[in-house]
Amino acid sequence: VVSIDKQAELEKMHDFFVATPLANPLADIFNIVQGQGLASANIELLIGSQFEGGASVSGTVNLLDSPLYISAPGISLEHLKGELSFNNQQINLTNATATWLGMPLTINYNSDANAEDYRADININAQLDAQTLISHGQGILDGYLSGQSDVDIALALNFTEQGFNYRAEVESPLIGLNSSLPGVYAKSSEQAWPLSAVVQGDDISNLITANVEQLFYFNAILDNAKSQFNNAHFIIGNKDLGLNAQDLAVSINLAQIELLPWIDLIDQIINVAKVQPENTPPGVMPPLHEVVANIDMFNVSGMQFNDFDMRLSPLNNNLQLKLNAKELRAEVFVPSGQSSQPIRINSDYLRLNFLEAETEQPNEKSTPEQLAWLANLPAIEFECADCKISHYQLDKVSASLLGDGKKLLISELVVDKGDHILRTKGQWQNGLTAMSGELKSDDIGALFNEFDITTTIKDSNANLNYQLNWQAAPYNLDIASLDGEISWDLGEGHLTEVSDGGARVFSLLSLDSLVRKLKLDFRDVFSKGFFYNSMKGTMQIDKGIAYTQDTKMDGVPADLSIKGYANLNTLEIDYDLAVAPQVTSSIPVIVAWMVNPVTGLAALAIDKVIHSARVISEINFKVTGKMNDPQVQELDRKSREVTLPQAAQNQPQASSELKLKDAEVSAAQ
Repeated sequence: VVSIDKQAELEKMHDFFVATPLANPLADIFNIVQGQGLASANIELLIGSQFEGGASVSGTVNLLDSPLYISAPGISLEHLKGELSFNNQQINLTNATATWLGMPLTINYNSDANAEDYRADININAQLDAQTLISHGQGILDGYLSGQSDVDIALALNFTEQGFNYRAEVESPLIGLNSSLPGVYAKSSEQAWPLSAVVQGDDISNLITANVEQLFYFNAILDNAKSQFNNAHFIIGNKDLGLNAQDLAVSINLAQIELLPWIDLIDQIINVAKVQPENTPPGVMPPLHEVVANIDMFNVSGMQFNDFDMRLSPLNNNLQLKLNAKELRAEVFVPSGQSSQPIRINSDYLRLNFLEAETEQPNEKSTPEQLAWLANLPAIEFECADCKISHYQLDKVSASLLGDGKKLLISELVVDKGDHILRTKGQWQNGLTAMSGELKSDDIGALFNEFDITTTIKDSNANLNYQLNWQAAPYNLDIASLDGEISWDLGEGHLTEVSDGGARVFSLLSLDSLVRKLKLDFRDVFSKGFFYNSMKGTMQIDKGIAYTQDTKMDGVPADLSIKGYANLNTLEIDYDLAVAPQVTSSIPVIVAWMVNPVTGLAALAIDKVIHSARVISEINFKVTGKMNDPQVQELDRKSREVTLPQAAQNQPQASSELKLKDAEVSAAQ
């Protein structure tokens, strides 16, 4: 009989059992379950032929706040306390306590031989803290998971002739865990989210499979030697895609998703994926290999993309992002964390289709807090070769923008349609968008028609300058809060009637109704349109109401001035228009603008030597109603005397009578 009652180093217990007849299998167990530090041991060794193997060992070991390392699956425990009892191959540890990464554990252990095999069962109840786990997982979900939850782990260690293997089953309802992830991935601490995981492996590596509420899946291989994942696959979706080929992969497979709530998390994933400084110790996760998303309907702030596919992967220490959908094909290059270069987006084509907004109350719109993500956008350089918004073709579009944490700066936005070029810049801050720029067009009427803005203007180039602001995002023009000023300068062109049956409703100046009225009253002058040399003016906009006091047109048959307003909120208009005829020395022109052409011609026919005639000098109109149904009312006419040209007074009688009669007939038609 050998009795031992002393404090001993746990590391030496391995050597002790190797020297006894119980070396197999206990020594193998201590290769896997490696105690460290001091323990109080009371061991009795009985030697005699009556014992199997010639000896019997029993006793207790009091673990005194000791470290313990389980080499497979590579778990380090601290502050292990409890009493370990053994009787030959039978070992028991009941209600021991320890910590793992600072989180408390309760451990029950028992093991025994079975024929040629030896099995050890370890039951662990762990109170896991979300933030602690996140900090050891490189912070991918930092800020999204919080709280503590009890987790039950049943670990079985198997020692066979073929070698060592183990299997651990992990179960938890995750009560106490709070998730602020978007959509169905959010949960309160009281809500149950069943966690089920299996970890199995040997003395080389470990295979981990887990799922949470059939919403998340995780598959990985953990290398015992490095205590780091060789492969890790996060899956968001309702189907487990299994283990990935290498490194870290994230797969997202969803029927529908709204992007904006996920932007911050995507940004965190990208930051984790960026090249780490050399002095940063590696985390448990391997380097990123790819993030792949397949989403049936992908919504970005009201813009929908169908059959959306995304693939994010490292490229030359940067990140490359490939985007494909029915409405999109683009490549995105994200620089590494040390680079000051902007994110570059190159799109072959882009089709932005906005979802129809549900009926909202007038005061329902995004708050500055909801749009705060705009101020946090990184520097972006955007190029699109073929852009289209709804059915409006923009052609080439380029933009440069940067969020500085307080505001979004748009240093340049260019829309190049060849014959029409828009250049603008501006910013968004505290809910207010401010933009300024210019539009140059070789044919402003054609451009307006293309964008469903009803216009009577034809064949006229234009220069427009504007300074506008509104209380909404830059991509969401809010008419009710629209303020600013627009100025324009149009070159030669003409006004004509719109012949589309009034299908389009937006006509800011509503000149179509005026042209129609003038053609009826003065057919000889306006039968081919209202030609002009130039047209210019300004508009001041206040809360969606556009006022003008100085719109003037230098017309060929007449000058035109416009004063009044258009309410862009209600589409109501109220304009005062003044038409001032250009009475030249031409007899037909004078006849056309005479106050009473028929009476005047009759007088000329009777008195062949008349020296003057009364002509219209100004016609005042009032245009009211709706933009799609303007009502034109003539208010008054002013007249003046003009002297007939000398050539008309001296012409032969017959010829003069003939021309005047022709003019009379024409004027009467």
